[in-house]
Amino acid sequence: MNTPVDKAKNILVVSSEAGGAHILSSMIKAKSNKNYFFCLEGEAVNVFEAKLRKMDSVPLDFINSNRRSIDLVLTGTSFMSDHERKAIVLAKKNKVKSASVLDHWIGYRQRFLPREMWKNMPVTWMNYLPDAVWVTDRSAFDIVQKEKFPMNRIFRTNNQYFDDIALTFENEARRKLRPEAQPRNDIKILYISEPVPEESRLMHTESKFRGFTETDVVKEIVRFLVTNFKLNNVKFRFRLSPDESQDKYDSLISGMSQIEKSTSRTLLEDLLWANTVLGVEHSDLVVSLAAGKIVLIYQPETALQNSCIPHRSIIRVKTLNAELAEKLDSIVNPPLEPPPEELPEPRIPYQKKDIRR
Repeated sequence: MNTPVDKAKNILVVSSEAGGAHILSSMIKAKSNKNYFFCLEGEAVNVFEAKLRKMDSVPLDFINSNRRSIDLVLTGTSFMSDHERKAIVLAKKNKVKSASVLDHWIGYRQRFLPREMWKNMPVTWMNYLPDAVWVTDRSAFDIVQKEKFPMNRIFRTNNQYFDDIALTFENEARRKLRPEAQPRNDIKILYISEPVPEESRLMHTESKFRGFTETDVVKEIVRFLVTNFKLNNVKFRFRLSPDESQDKYDSLISGMSQIEKSTSRTLLEDLLWANTVLGVEHSDLVVSLAAGKIVLIYQPETALQNSCIPHRSIIRVKTLNAELAEKLDSIVNPPLEPPPEELPEPRIPYQKKDIRR
């Protein structure tokens, strides 16, 4: 399948948030026969540095001084940062083609508009779009159709980041059945913490638009663990958001030996530890799905809207209870299949030879 970088030779990559940075960096690594220039901010810097050995870093006004030698401005998308929006504006001004890759399933129009326009969408919102918008799955394609994006600017590409994750976990995925001598596996749950981000508050007029808070979720998780599990068969790990303080939930999880806070530098390290992943609507839940993990989306009964993540392979739960605990145990430790019975050799019926010539 084609990608935004196929036809271009000299490409300026502009990125600030981790979600888009993961997709772009994997795409670029797979298309290394191009000339790339990088204008990075925020979490994107660490993502690119971890994946690419060499980067030619330039400021954003590189577009102005090198417009004749750049074939494409390639961006991720952000909510709070204007970094990618400025790049698209400069590309239009200098008549350089631009393309953006969408990395989630929410707020597609807002990603291209200044924040002051979010609640009162102008009729001219399409003027803020790049020349091409690239989506990486059918669900995202359906969303841009529903939101009336001009379909002549919409293109499908594969998610190279998910492909890389799937390849990393390929050997683990082969170990479906546990040998009879192997002890029962612990249920290792990775919780991807996700506070209500500021961009979500700006997109909604009601401050309690979700019907619950991230603290409500953690309290319910603690109750679930204490009520439904013997402490020797479940381990629970919090992966806190970079926007959260490391001691945010200490008072809630104090004294619970089966709960730990992640010290891993990357999501990949935590996924190698976990067999189950839990969250609300973080995009890393879909990354976990690509890694072959059991993935749960928790939407409390008080939730006022469903999770924006559309993937059907994710298990959606409204109550953390004993029934779910038993289900998780049966998935993590499936019953052994009995060995096939040896069948007797089939008897071949006697056939009289025809000796006539």
